[in-house]
Amino acid sequence: MSNPQLNDINQQLWDEGCDILFFAGHSETNSDTGKIYINSTESLTIPQLKFALKKAIDSGLKIAIFNSCDGLGLARDLIDLQIPQIIVMRERVPDRVAQEFLKYFLKEFYQNQSFYLAVRKARERLQGLEQQYPCASWLPIICQNPAYKPPRWQDLFETTSLQPGSITPDNQINNSISVRPRNFLIVLLASLFSTMFVAGSRQIGWLERFELIAFDRLIQLRPEEKLDERILIVEAAEQDIHQYGFPLPDGILAQTIDKLEQYQPRVIGLDIFRDVPREPGYAQLAKHFQENPRLIAVCRVPDARTNNPGIAAPKPISVEDVGFADVVFDLDGVLRRHLVFLTPEQNSVCTSDHSFSILLAFDYLSSKGIQPSLSEETLILDSVDFPPLPYQGRAGGYHDINGAGIQILLNYRATKDVTQIAKTVSLSQVINGQITKQDVENRIVIIGVTDKTASGDFLDTPYGEIPGVLVQAHAVSQILSAVLDRPRRPLLRLWSLEAEILWIWGWSLVGGILLWRSLSPLLS
Repeated sequence: MSNPQLNDINQQLWDEGCDILFFAGHSETNSDTGKIYINSTESLTIPQLKFALKKAIDSGLKIAIFNSCDGLGLARDLIDLQIPQIIVMRERVPDRVAQEFLKYFLKEFYQNQSFYLAVRKARERLQGLEQQYPCASWLPIICQNPAYKPPRWQDLFETTSLQPGSITPDNQINNSISVRPRNFLIVLLASLFSTMFVAGSRQIGWLERFELIAFDRLIQLRPEEKLDERILIVEAAEQDIHQYGFPLPDGILAQTIDKLEQYQPRVIGLDIFRDVPREPGYAQLAKHFQENPRLIAVCRVPDARTNNPGIAAPKPISVEDVGFADVVFDLDGVLRRHLVFLTPEQNSVCTSDHSFSILLAFDYLSSKGIQPSLSEETLILDSVDFPPLPYQGRAGGYHDINGAGIQILLNYRATKDVTQIAKTVSLSQVINGQITKQDVENRIVIIGVTDKTASGDFLDTPYGEIPGVLVQAHAVSQILSAVLDRPRRPLLRLWSLEAEILWIWGWSLVGGILLWRSLSPLLS
């Protein structure tokens, strides 16, 4: 365009677009503002072409060359528009220098040299004119947008076929649409491959240990819950063991039960084995075992796999008032499951088929008019079902669960301190009358040993080692909270294999799409 009007330039940029914008003529910079003279009477600034230039950039403008004097002011305004590559002259430039630079640059660029190399070689060739025009090679300067890769001449052919106005919004949309299905198909196939790899790795057990570690970490990160006010724990702590000895005498346990009975607890669970008498005081404790309807004792079922002979229940007590204290550990020795029911051998020293914790929970729930039922080995309490884990094979994060009896996942109560699941008092506090009726009335009272030096009943959990009596309290609290809390505290459940695969595939697909969008300039 020769000697155009402002409207002509504006119309050309809006309607036709271009890859390279070239201006040859006179320009100047005043107060950091660049100005170009488009004919003998008119001049304009870059802001006057702001929207037209933005449209040209959207349509594919990649290079702006202002082969005119004193172009730094122009460069400042052009940079704000984010044109990919800009060439201007630092100072006043002689006509011959401007013409030779353009010729040298286009020759190098046409030979598919990189943009920067073409400019550098054109500047170097201007050195031959410096005898007549000092510092000629210093005048051209590049102002680049680092977000764009410098183009080559061939790139312009591939993108636009060098036809004026060939990069239009419609073409860009069509190109984008043609690329998207192909790229999305790659993402889809990659997500399916990732899903098959992860599902296969889980199936053969490669990921079990890592999944269990991740499960433990998520358990630890849950929001804090309040203490369970339906439970009271009576602990035989280190001070009590020093005072009364170990094993604790039957008379001390009988005294403790007598004191608790004064305040009418709902049920008392004695999480201390008493397969043989521990004098003095056996007669008093035996009387409780025989006559106290609120007392639940423990036994342990033999386990041939670990050569554990088991521990018998106290002799005078009815089998209905005894629960087994057995637990099931995972391969890493951590307790994550709650053994609810099992079927012992006929000649077992422990013949109870109910766990100690489930008997305590059943007794408490019966006072609320809630009775248990079983449907295809699924425990149901007040319309709440407790889905059992499979006996063997793969389940959730477990490669080979190899379970015994009926088990559910143990949902530990997320208190501030896992050892403080409920109000706790010491054995000596109970015996010395340092408790109130409010502490005991209508509560489940669990008596057990928490002194690690005296008892080996410490179990590894996702929170670390804790006494067995506290694990029993967590198991009881899980049952009660799932049935009685409002809203009901959720149980931990396993998904079906199909649901797990869909979940893995869904996240693989989401991750692939996010990566694709971050790497694809067409979609950024």
